[in-house]
Amino acid sequence: MLRSHFRSYGLLGGIQVLPHKLLRRLSGTAYRRWTHPYLYDFEPLSPRIVFDGVGLALPSSNGSTGRLRDEFGVLEGELRGRYAARKLNYPSAFAVTSEASFALYALVRTRRPGVVVETGVANGHSTFFLLHALRANGAGRLFSVDIGADVGVLLDDSERAVWSYVRLRQGRERQDYRAFVAGLPGLDMFVHDSDHTYPWQHFEYETAWGKMGPDAVLLSDDVDHSFAFIDFCKAHGVAPTLLMSGVKVFGVVERSPVV
Repeated sequence: MLRSHFRSYGLLGGIQVLPHKLLRRLSGTAYRRWTHPYLYDFEPLSPRIVFDGVGLALPSSNGSTGRLRDEFGVLEGELRGRYAARKLNYPSAFAVTSEASFALYALVRTRRPGVVVETGVANGHSTFFLLHALRANGAGRLFSVDIGADVGVLLDDSERAVWSYVRLRQGRERQDYRAFVAGLPGLDMFVHDSDHTYPWQHFEYETAWGKMGPDAVLLSDDVDHSFAFIDFCKAHGVAPTLLMSGVKVFGVVERSPVV
C-alpha cells in the first residue's frame, strides 16, 4: 500500500498527503464531515478539469464564444464601477472568480433555463450576471436565497424589479429552504454559494437535485471546502467538471451533458 502511495504522489507529495489519508481511515465518516478534501480526493470521480470559463460553460460553443465574451466584458466593466462606487456589506472575496462568473453567464445564455436558483447572495456579484443573462435571453426567472436583509448592494433598481429574493428565517433555515424548493414549478439551474459546511452544502444539493429535470445543471462554488460535493457526486453516480480558478474550485454537474 505504501509503495503504491509513494509511486502515485512522489516522495514529498506522499509525505504531505499520507497523514491526511491515515487520519481519514481511522476516523471514518466523522472526519469527512469536519475537514476539507485535497485535490486527490476528487480523482475517483473521474472529473473533467478545465482552467477557464469557456471550458466549463461551452464545450461545444458553435462560434458563440467571442460574442458571449464581449457581452460579459461590458457587464464586468459595469460591475467593477459599482464595486468602486458602493459600500460593500460583505467582503469582496465572497464573490466567485471572473472565470466562474463568465461560466455562469454563458451557461444561462446557452442553456436558456426557465427557473434558476442561487443560494448565497452577499453583495450580489453572481446575482448581477445571472440576472443580465436572463434579461439577454428575454425569458427565465432568478430566485436568490440567503438569510440577510442587507444582501445585493451591487444591484440597481431595475435589476431588483425582476429579482425574486427569498429570505430564510434564522433557526428555521432548513424548513424554509425545503418548503421553497418544493413550491417551485421546476428547477433548471441551481447555484450553491452559501454556507460551505458539509451538512448544509449536502442538504442544499440533495434538496435541489430532487426538483431538477433531466436537462438541469447544478453548479457549486468552493467545492473544495468540504466533502459534500464529492459525496453527492458519488451517491448519484455523476462525474463533475471542475474549474480550477485561482484558489477556488468551482464544480458543475449536468444530468444530461451538452453535446
